[in-house]
Amino acid sequence: MKNLFYGIVLLLTIYTVQSQNCYVGTSMDFALYLQNTCGIVYREDSLPKNPFQSIKDHGGNIIRLRIDLPPYSNSFVSNEPPVDYRSPAKVMEGMQAAQLAGLKTMLTISYQSFALEASESLNPYVAPLTWQSIAGDVDKLADSVYNYTFNILAEFIGSGLVPEIVSIGNETNWRILEPNVPEDDLPAYDPQRVVNLLNAGTSAVRDINQVYSLNIKIALHIFGASNLTWWMDTHVPLGLDFDIMGLSHYHAWHNLGSFGSWTQVVDWVQSHYQKDFMIMETAQLFSSGYSDNRPNVLGTENIPAGYPNPPTTETQMEYLKDLTTEILDAGGLGTIVWGGDWVGSDCYVYPDQYGPGSSFENKAFWDFTNNLHDGINWMKESCPQNFLNENHEKSFINIYPIPLYSNLVTVETRNIRIKKADFFTILGQMVAAVTINFVSPNSINIEFSHQLPSGNYILRVTDDHDHSYFYKIPVIHKQF
Repeated sequence: MKNLFYGIVLLLTIYTVQSQNCYVGTSMDFALYLQNTCGIVYREDSLPKNPFQSIKDHGGNIIRLRIDLPPYSNSFVSNEPPVDYRSPAKVMEGMQAAQLAGLKTMLTISYQSFALEASESLNPYVAPLTWQSIAGDVDKLADSVYNYTFNILAEFIGSGLVPEIVSIGNETNWRILEPNVPEDDLPAYDPQRVVNLLNAGTSAVRDINQVYSLNIKIALHIFGASNLTWWMDTHVPLGLDFDIMGLSHYHAWHNLGSFGSWTQVVDWVQSHYQKDFMIMETAQLFSSGYSDNRPNVLGTENIPAGYPNPPTTETQMEYLKDLTTEILDAGGLGTIVWGGDWVGSDCYVYPDQYGPGSSFENKAFWDFTNNLHDGINWMKESCPQNFLNENHEKSFINIYPIPLYSNLVTVETRNIRIKKADFFTILGQMVAAVTINFVSPNSINIEFSHQLPSGNYILRVTDDHDHSYFYKIPVIHKQF
């Protein structure tokens, strides 16, 4: 009888034990516009640095960009450059910048015009200007939503830009794409109309996936956990199609409603409707100050009890870390902050009566001198695998031989000192029959006392700074 050995094929692949997909990042709508139009220089350690790269280098792995329909100017900015950072062409530039930095993108298609005059926006749910003439015909409107979504995505994909997630609509708690009449003159709310219009967008994404052999995930987005059960119970049974339930949560404006914790929120979404969950918008202060003349929103009432107040960068980092960790521990996908790049300036960012500047500069990840501050470190603290393994070349780990023809694996490092190593099943159960022998502070041997069943395993190597590096290791039995 031939001796049975097993080979271990080592794939140096990041594996997140906490959550299969761990998304942490921020919206980056404003960064390129502020740089190119307003002369803002983003800095890190007081030196100019690409803000997208700063997000990546501090543990982020995804940014969010939003497309709005025209017009991009109105009477508030008639003497200013077009405020067109949400046009498809400018969003494409932002997505290219993200891709060059190694970041994924969530693309929100809002189906809203960016800069309407008051006479063109008689209610908060009005259709974009070019569609207002058909807003009373849901079939024509759905066709427009489908075609617009499909064509935008096809254009992006044709340029080599594939979003990780597409969000259909933005905070669609109630009506969408309504005629331009006063709100009191709108017909009674029709949830089937909303479902039909949202599904027109999701159908376009599904068809894009089929045509291009992709797997872009679809998110829908509302605000406030207190609205969640009504919204999903009302709309999902009508045939609403999506993958991820996204939520805006700002502590000063929203509450958990009947839920006792974020864990309960995630559990409810997953158990009742088998959907993934993530926070798509949130923010926290790092200062109560300001750096321009535009009025700020979200003051210190946004800080829950127990966090430093008056706020510091620790307030921001700890709040966002705690929120995200709870979401991830419950099986959610993660958190995307809103406005992390919206530093102060003297140019118009929104064409409205509040004037130039930022309403969010005390909640950005760059301080009032546009220098990156340590509030941004919530990303690597919440989802350390993103940060640790993306810096693999800086802390090189070599695992061999490949394939393995014995029961011994050697792990060697270049720039880190190994403190310990653990071996887990894919479900996170520790493999007990493993002996770890330290050859040197930079080299260990992992010996298995018996043949492991075929399947995927996880190796965790921890350095002397308690940073952990995760690798997925398929075990494949072979006859030799």
